[in-house]
Amino acid sequence: MSPRTRTVITMTLLGILLCGASAAHAGSTVMDSSWRPYSYLVYVGCANGGLGESLAVTGTTHFVTRTTTDGTMIAITFNGTGVGAESGDTYAARFATKTQGQVGPSEVASGSDTVLYLGQGNGAKLIAHSVFHITRLSDGSFAVSLSTFRETCRPT
Repeated sequence: MSPRTRTVITMTLLGILLCGASAAHAGSTVMDSSWRPYSYLVYVGCANGGLGESLAVTGTTHFVTRTTTDGTMIAITFNGTGVGAESGDTYAARFATKTQGQVGPSEVASGSDTVLYLGQGNGAKLIAHSVFHITRLSDGSFAVSLSTFRETCRPT
């Protein structure tokens, strides 16, 4: 899964979470925090000396949700490690997503997403950053727009 694809999936999930949290806790302040193990595969095009390779990533995800009458804030952080499928290179894997706003009909929530895959020693370094907006439409569906996406990938 590319960092861009993961960003779009994250934004969509955040939209759904924002909708559910706002509806479930309207009129009160509710805080929730949980830690969950998480693993996934990601393709890093500049890894393996620039040839590219998949990384098997495992770690822990921390979800924090705060819902008030003014809106909802969701923060997701991930800390883990990745191992290159062909090279065996190890990577520190980090991502952070923060979204906040109202998600009633025609309201917008905005957020940012940062992804880091940092090779140990001479390993590749990938940094991706995006800014996005989620709008809840009158039919209850969501429109997600990506206003900024930057990706820097440096091979060893």
